[in-house]
Amino acid sequence: MTAFLEVAKLLLKSIPSMVLRPDYLLALAVVVGLVHFQYRRVATVEERLFGRVKYEPRRQTTSSILFGLLGGALGTGLFILIGISLSDSGVAYIWPLALLLMAIHPRFLCFSYAGGLLSLSHLLFGWPKIHIPSVMGLVAVLHLVESVLIRVSGHLNPNPVYVKGKDGRVVGGFALQKFWPLPLVALVYLTLPQGPLREIVEMPSWWPLIKPPGEVPAGMELVYILFPVVAALGYGDMALSRTPREKAALSSRYLFAYSIILLVLAVLADSFLILQYVSPLFAILGHDLVIQVGNRRELGGKPLFTPALDGLGVLDVFPGGTGHRLGLRQGDVILAVNGQSLLPGDDLRWLPPGPLELLVRREEQEVMMWYPRHQGGPLGVLFVPLPWSPAYVELKGLRPGWLVRRLRSLWAEMAKKMRFRR
Repeated sequence: MTAFLEVAKLLLKSIPSMVLRPDYLLALAVVVGLVHFQYRRVATVEERLFGRVKYEPRRQTTSSILFGLLGGALGTGLFILIGISLSDSGVAYIWPLALLLMAIHPRFLCFSYAGGLLSLSHLLFGWPKIHIPSVMGLVAVLHLVESVLIRVSGHLNPNPVYVKGKDGRVVGGFALQKFWPLPLVALVYLTLPQGPLREIVEMPSWWPLIKPPGEVPAGMELVYILFPVVAALGYGDMALSRTPREKAALSSRYLFAYSIILLVLAVLADSFLILQYVSPLFAILGHDLVIQVGNRRELGGKPLFTPALDGLGVLDVFPGGTGHRLGLRQGDVILAVNGQSLLPGDDLRWLPPGPLELLVRREEQEVMMWYPRHQGGPLGVLFVPLPWSPAYVELKGLRPGWLVRRLRSLWAEMAKKMRFRR
């Protein structure tokens, strides 16, 4: 551990000079700007659906920057501990390919798909020149960091949404949408003449776990240097049959398990050639399986927010409004206002000024709430939609077998190529 403590000291000493470089600050500003742009898009959709925005984009961006710093520290530690180098990881190809895949479907904007396809292209056609274990290790570490960020912050500030299910009914739920700028310090390696003049930290004999390709020429040595980079991670999910916290925790567990398996495959791929074929396929199909299993469990469950038969269900409460001051919260059912019973479909979008007295059912108990000085206007509450609500979003996606069918032909070609090499 002494060697890693020395690396940590060197890292802390080098961070100011690395992050204050103009090109690094520009890259960071661009990524933060993209994150803010995504939150503005979310806010625009929310305002179009419900007439107001619950979470201000600048506040969302600030929160994401803080969590991104946490993720960047974790990612930096994992890159150094495992010894993943960017030199042969194909980063210059992964980003453009990920953007091209996004044109097919937004969920393909992911390193797992881009890294997996680049690795398969290298195996089949010899292009681009990349080191598959390094690519798979990079993908695994980024998803491992993402799983941690989802666990600690994926449930925060969920956006209420009306969703039309497969049966045609509209139900209430929450869209979980997070974007994190990730300032990282990664490794690159150089082959330099041996010499005693350089100040080099001697690493353990087992390090790195993912070794660079090829042999070091005689009289030369492999030297790793710290290199600052900026990445961005995103998370999109839907909570319909679970609370946002429960849904984010479940998604985090699935993604964490996927990342650990992929990381093990990446480390072992240096020693076992077959795993250089298996790991890219797992990167693609495993990630797709994580999404499909999560969606099926969510859409197949009983929705939490469906209309009550004897009142108006509360889907969400906007901060600062009368409903918030009264103490209303998600899952409440308003049974009566000022002694007048409510029925599904009653309109509470505007209330006259004066005192308000609400009879509310909360977890099978009836609670009386009173507010003396309502100024008139909306209650500041988003109600559970009726099944025939005209305002909703519709879940659409690729059929589950689409990706499998596309990859069968690739697998057949790889099998032929492996037999030919034998």
